[in-house]
Amino acid sequence: MLLVTDYANPEMAEQLIKDGLEFIDAAGNAFINLGFLKIISKGNPPKSRVSLASPRLFRASGLKVVFALLSQPDLVFGSFREIATGSGVSLGTAAVIMDELKSRLYLIEDGRGTRRLIRKKELFESWVTAYPEQLRPKIFLGRYRGEHGWWHDLALEPNWAQWGGEIAASRFTNYLFPQLVTVYLSAPRLNDFLMSNKLALDKNGNVEILERFWPADVKKASEELVHPFLIYADLMASGSDRNIETAKDIYDRHIARHLRED
Repeated sequence: MLLVTDYANPEMAEQLIKDGLEFIDAAGNAFINLGFLKIISKGNPPKSRVSLASPRLFRASGLKVVFALLSQPDLVFGSFREIATGSGVSLGTAAVIMDELKSRLYLIEDGRGTRRLIRKKELFESWVTAYPEQLRPKIFLGRYRGEHGWWHDLALEPNWAQWGGEIAASRFTNYLFPQLVTVYLSAPRLNDFLMSNKLALDKNGNVEILERFWPADVKKASEELVHPFLIYADLMASGSDRNIETAKDIYDRHIARHLRED
């Protein structure tokens, strides 16, 4: 495979060479590896000012699009409108983020316009790093406290509520006993959820509720747990050794295979 692009800046060129991905650009930068011969050229400035990416990819709206593309692999082949719908963002935002994915060399297109994500592992790791700082605070609905064990036998309605964080990891692995209960739900359902489960606002409570930032998927209406990508991100963001250990297990068993290059 050969990547052809308008411009690969020195940092991106270095990363592509490190990854063994051959490329050429319009500025004369290139990496060609024929085995017996290697051609490496980097640092050439663009012939003309290229409109590089806006810094939105790892902010809130961009993180929604990246999550959707990684968790729904076929979405990358869809129209911008389908990507916007699947990500829960506007059509204009979807178009901007897709352009930035291309400019940062996470997305390539062949001559027929068929798109493909590359460097998915790096993209996922960047998403995990940015999520707790850029998106999670914006969807945080509050901390609460309920009666002891209120959640043990509770069945959520996946169309509008799902378990996340430690409780999702516990049910996913049968290993971790949750100390913090995390629920992702549709914001309009918040008051009903609080009343029906007798949850009271408490800034030091052991229940956190966040707004679900992805559209409901009727095809997965039976799934009470959020996607493993999000479980992993929540566990890693906690900083807890026991959570990080469980996160690594989830990564090895349920995530790594989805990030392999096609």
